[in-house]
Amino acid sequence: GEDYVFNYQLMGEIKRAFFFEDYSYYYRQFSDSFTKQYRGDEWCNRMKYIREIGKFVKNEKTQQRHVYERFCLNEMLRQLCVTQRHPDCCLKYKQKKDEVKKIVKEDIIQQALNEIRYLSFNCSKRLYFMCAKRGWINILLLMSAVYSKKLNVNRT
Repeated sequence: GEDYVFNYQLMGEIKRAFFFEDYSYYYRQFSDSFTKQYRGDEWCNRMKYIREIGKFVKNEKTQQRHVYERFCLNEMLRQLCVTQRHPDCCLKYKQKKDEVKKIVKEDIIQQALNEIRYLSFNCSKRLYFMCAKRGWINILLLMSAVYSKKLNVNRT
């Protein structure tokens, strides 16, 4: 994530952008990697760098703003998948539900959810984010479990 700030500064200067749902790079992963461990404070850490990036993003409806909102929602999805499926996560269902509520209620996430109609997502992600927007926490937990399997979150 160390290049996020640079990328978002750059986004303020470009005229057009295209998004691909597929990842087109090879990322070597290790089971003992810092990013593969469940940490209860992870969302707070994510919010710190999301807010840092937000300092470089214009408030009006620009391409840069839409990229930032898309990024925020994808970070939410990633966090909910980790909370739902990581083998080191020992949260009970009620605790997971409370965690999801906390994440969805973040001001930045709410703002991004309100702009969902302008953002380009595939059908399943759009449905997922619409459920988040409506506060359907139980459905989000179920969909997070499905997504985490798709993303292979608990892979070692």
